[in-house]
Amino acid sequence: MQIFETERLTVQEMELKDFPYWRELLSDHRIIDPIPQPIFTEQEIKDKFEENRNLKKRIADNPRIIWGVFVKGDPTMMGLCMLLTNDEGDREIGYRFRVDYWRKGFATEMTKGLTEFCFKELGIEKITGDAAIENTGSIKILNTFMNHVRDFFNPRDNCTDSRFELHRKDYGGWDK
Repeated sequence: MQIFETERLTVQEMELKDFPYWRELLSDHRIIDPIPQPIFTEQEIKDKFEENRNLKKRIADNPRIIWGVFVKGDPTMMGLCMLLTNDEGDREIGYRFRVDYWRKGFATEMTKGLTEFCFKELGIEKITGDAAIENTGSIKILNTFMNHVRDFFNPRDNCTDSRFELHRKDYGGWDK
């Protein structure tokens, strides 16, 4: 089921055929190291896929939702789009892409699209985004759309993160 789309991308629920790409997105060191997160075991990868595939709860009732990202017209999952809940109870946006899709503007497009979806379709009042301070690409993207709030130590990932936020009242929309 399609959730939303941007100019070049479609965000939708994942299907069984997407598992090989899910595995890559959770196990490729080039993708995981900048986050940083530990590499999951094969069983953890399978369990997380089943947990996140075809969620039946309403978005508002689910504190952690992960969808697949696809280039329009291509059935190959190229990334993940995430709507999470951070440690302060605020909704947090996230994404990750397979390496072949890096440096093509997809992360910027996804951040813009997911922000618009959160405000216009879901009525969320505030969204946040966190990134490890060494992840300069994500920091640059978040800084484009949101306001930097603070840096803090993230004990789960054992790194220092920057937190960004944007309130719906401060969102004026962006030119398409």
